[in-house]
Amino acid sequence: MMRKIIILIIFLEMFTFMQADFSDQAITKIFADELLSVEDIYQQLIMFNDFQEVPDKEKVIQDSLADGSPWFYYIPKGYDPQQSQGMIIWLHGGVGREDYFESDDYWIDHPIIEYANEASLLVLMPMGRSDCMWWDSAGEKHIFDELLIMKERFNIDDDKVYMTGFSDGGSGSFHFGYRMPNEFAAFYPLNGMISVPAHVTGKPCFIRNLQNRHLRAVNTDEDMLYPAASTRLTMDLALSAGADISYQEYWGMGHDWGYFDEDLPLLMKDIQKRVRDSFHSEIYWECLNADEYKRCDWVEITELDTLAEKQDWQQEYNVQLPDDRISFGFYNDAEFKGDGILVNRVIEPSVASEMGLHDGDIIIAMDEVTITNIDEMEELKAEKQRGDEVSLTVYREGETSMLKGAFPEITYYNALFYDQPSGAVKAKYYGNIFDVQTSRVGALAIYINPDMVNLKISVKVVINNNEVFNEIIDYDSQIMEDNIIKYKERKALWVNKLDFNVEK
Repeated sequence: MMRKIIILIIFLEMFTFMQADFSDQAITKIFADELLSVEDIYQQLIMFNDFQEVPDKEKVIQDSLADGSPWFYYIPKGYDPQQSQGMIIWLHGGVGREDYFESDDYWIDHPIIEYANEASLLVLMPMGRSDCMWWDSAGEKHIFDELLIMKERFNIDDDKVYMTGFSDGGSGSFHFGYRMPNEFAAFYPLNGMISVPAHVTGKPCFIRNLQNRHLRAVNTDEDMLYPAASTRLTMDLALSAGADISYQEYWGMGHDWGYFDEDLPLLMKDIQKRVRDSFHSEIYWECLNADEYKRCDWVEITELDTLAEKQDWQQEYNVQLPDDRISFGFYNDAEFKGDGILVNRVIEPSVASEMGLHDGDIIIAMDEVTITNIDEMEELKAEKQRGDEVSLTVYREGETSMLKGAFPEITYYNALFYDQPSGAVKAKYYGNIFDVQTSRVGALAIYINPDMVNLKISVKVVINNNEVFNEIIDYDSQIMEDNIIKYKERKALWVNKLDFNVEK
């Protein structure tokens, strides 16, 4: 499988020679050079190329964040510190587990490593669990902290950073696609569901935001969690909202990645076509508040006015999905070595809780058929339909008992929800003119880069058909320094920021 690639796990304590090349200190030193004009500083930053040679390539390296959270990365054989190269971020599944999973075997044999090595892509492999899922603030921060570390150490092409992942990793890829696309060129969710992060966090998913980046999604027909019959409906909905999505299905497969031999070459081929354009001329962006998920590339919503009337073009997109999954609703202990299934946590409410299943129970039979592991239970569940009765035999506190219940009838639910007011902008620029339409927005900002406009002539800004700005603007050293330190972006380095209140 690995085509003779040697993969080693090296702990951080053994990797003391690695230092940050594009560090805050290196950046501050450039800004402190009194011989440089602000334009010279800009050129030095975007052309920065003082990265060190990596002595050990083709190895999976384990690292940790300041809070002790583990993460992994991989440097391909073709990495050249003098040439910027792309990177792919892989989000693993099962992010709701209680602790970080045993990761050595997972990453050593992971096929993404082999294909990334051939394509000369670096790989970032974050680690998630129930208190830092991909779609909550802790999980998001971990990913961005790790991304910044990679950009400090290695010559990474900011316009060629990609995100993919399986199951929860696929749903997480959707999450970053419609809430935080700025650092990424494209997203590749595998066996995920577009609406999962919204339902878990209670924060709406604005699928029209997906028009700002390309996504290539894959699902399978026999997936018991996210079957293609349902995900196909959400993909059609996203396309109707203008999303830039291509969609692939594999049949005869469940919730597993058995198609990777066929699909990974297609995924990697698609990656070769995708380069981020942070300066694209049109943006639609919608957010729930001005504290998070508020910026897409060069436009930012800095204040909402949710009491204002919503414009007709700010539409709500939805579709009814069938809830026909066969699920008990509990987490099992994957490390349990005995016969049966040790229940770690029962979800409330669920079929399991209604049956009276408890944390710590050991399930030893389903419908009076002995089961020794979770795979055997899944085989029995595959024969069930909504409305069927079911029994579980459990071992609890030295005694055996049978719990009886039934799976509920099929119900239907909205894929998305819009129970909280949001604001949106439609923005475009051409020449030196920015034209912005707003809906329930009180204030906004426009970020400027020399590749977008001619800084030698006036920049004009029109908001809701009113001209609000028409002046020559210049490089702002403080804005440049704040942005380069915060994001380590050499390709999309903002040199100024224009703030506007929206007239009522």
